[in-house]
Amino acid sequence: MAATRYIYTCCLYVFALVASLSSVQGQEAFLQEQPVSPVYLSLQVENDAFSLSGDRLYTHGVEFSYLPLNQTPPDWLFQLSAWTPHFHQSPEVGYFYQFGQKLFTPEATWSHNLEPEQQPYAGWLYSSATLFRPNPIDEILSELDSITYTLGVVGPLAMGDQTQNAFHGFVGDGRAEGWGNQLKNEVGFIFDYLHKWRIKQKTDLLQYDISPHISMALGNVYTYLGGGMMLRLGRSLPSDFGPPSIRPGFPGIGYFEPNNGLNAYFYLGYESRYMNRNIFLDGNTFTTSHRVHREPIVGDFQIGWVFSWPQFRLSISRMDRSKEYDGQSTETSYGAINFSWLQ
Repeated sequence: MAATRYIYTCCLYVFALVASLSSVQGQEAFLQEQPVSPVYLSLQVENDAFSLSGDRLYTHGVEFSYLPLNQTPPDWLFQLSAWTPHFHQSPEVGYFYQFGQKLFTPEATWSHNLEPEQQPYAGWLYSSATLFRPNPIDEILSELDSITYTLGVVGPLAMGDQTQNAFHGFVGDGRAEGWGNQLKNEVGFIFDYLHKWRIKQKTDLLQYDISPHISMALGNVYTYLGGGMMLRLGRSLPSDFGPPSIRPGFPGIGYFEPNNGLNAYFYLGYESRYMNRNIFLDGNTFTTSHRVHREPIVGDFQIGWVFSWPQFRLSISRMDRSKEYDGQSTETSYGAINFSWLQ
């Protein structure tokens, strides 16, 4: 079964690459002047069912983002970010909002009992505000800086139990029985900083770009230092920074370049993080709760493809994450679908 799944996945990736080589030319500008102020909406869904790995570990995530282009960020967000470099009141700075939920379960979801050696049950319900500043240096090199403030809640108030078991009931799947053992209610905060480079090249047959990045997060939910790189291949690569994912994960935003027809490209990337804090493994910050012994180094490998039409972008990918705690039986695997559209 595992071999068949990987052969099927590889065939899809080959198809995506072929489609990329035959795609049409796109436009070549980022945050360019436009006669109206468009709004980009984006929906990201991540689930282990997409990778056929079953309900386990990081089992589900959903995130919605709202990005108004060519609009001045609100004053409170500028004031909150006044001490950071690159972010000041100028037309070059954009912003977007996000709202999302993440669910984590142990592998033995059929058990009512606490599984002390497995991932704790946990839900995370949050909202975020991001300032970002693209910096196109020349035709080859561009940069992106962003800072994100996230506020949310971990525990029963995050409604992980209701979300998972309501969906399982809808599709006729078995209940996750151990949500009574989930982490306790706790307000969570994350400050996230990202710097990303984009180096674009082309050959006679295709274009490709390499996008290394560094990131950091501080907070009682996540604290880490990370870095990685993404490679994109296609006939006509848009001048953006790739589709979004739910952090921690590969950085991207809901913005994309509109084009006159079908465009496609293939991408793969790797990110490594030194984890100093992960509430979903370390347990509650201020009270005793279920916890496991966390691995300090975590690596993510992502592979996928993007299709875009005028005013729409679809991204489909698979993520494989290295083991995150002692006793974890297998790596974490999940699939992701992102749909972004321009209003």
